Amino acid sequence: MIYWEVELTIFGDITIDSSIKFETLKGYDNSFITKVSIVKFQNGIKIKIIAQADSQSDANDAGLYFVGQALDYLAFKINMPLYMSLNGMNIEKIEHNVKRIIRKNEFEESFSKSRFIGINVPHLSRALSWYRKALNNEDPIDSFLSYWNSIECVASVFADNNERTKKGIVNKICNCFDKLWISVDKWKIIQNNAIIINDLCEKRNHIAHGVIPINIETVKELILYKKMVQELSFNFINDFMIKYEY
Repeated sequence: MIYWEVELTIFGDITIDSSIKFETLKGYDNSFITKVSIVKFQNGIKIKIIAQADSQSDANDAGLYFVGQALDYLAFKINMPLYMSLNGMNIEKIEHNVKRIIRKNEFEESFSKSRFIGINVPHLSRALSWYRKALNNEDPIDSFLSYWNSIECVASVFADNNERTKKGIVNKICNCFDKLWISVDKWKIIQNNAIIINDLCEKRNHIAHGVIPINIETVKELILYKKMVQELSFNFINDFMIKYEY
């Protein structure tokens, strides 16, 4: 096996106080200790890792997947968009004067926790990936769909297996909310409004299958729903991770 140094550019409103270096486990079946080094630049940070692969292309893919999982976790924790580029091409964005300082322990946690979740709770790993996609997407329709997908990823596996949940994803989501938040009158964001789950799921399905036209009215409506679904997704996934110590 050949060793490769892979450098990835991360764009976002984040920075670090000084250069960071640490070691972390990489890989699943044939795991090994890899070195991670992080430096800052004007529009974000650059991350270097060591990858084991037979070819440069495989090393690129391994680096993107490994760092991507860590970014999914970190982006969720700080609830901010994070964009990744292998070739270092800048992503057009408005410069902000205020940036979130990420500490060494936050990077270490992001790499270690994302690896653990990827191995042991793959549905949660997928949910975090959808959440970052939603954060990064400026299209309100795609963003809405991605936030909703993040909820479904967890609910489809986390829900109890009973006659009610066998009827579909809406009942699975409601069951999960009850497990976390006791009852509908204590649900976060949509307190005493269980019917909205049906509405949101219906909108998701109609958009995904092209049942409703995508026009300015649809976009305006989804912009209003998007904020609610984002808050709902964040609270649901965050409380799920706290409850089960992920």
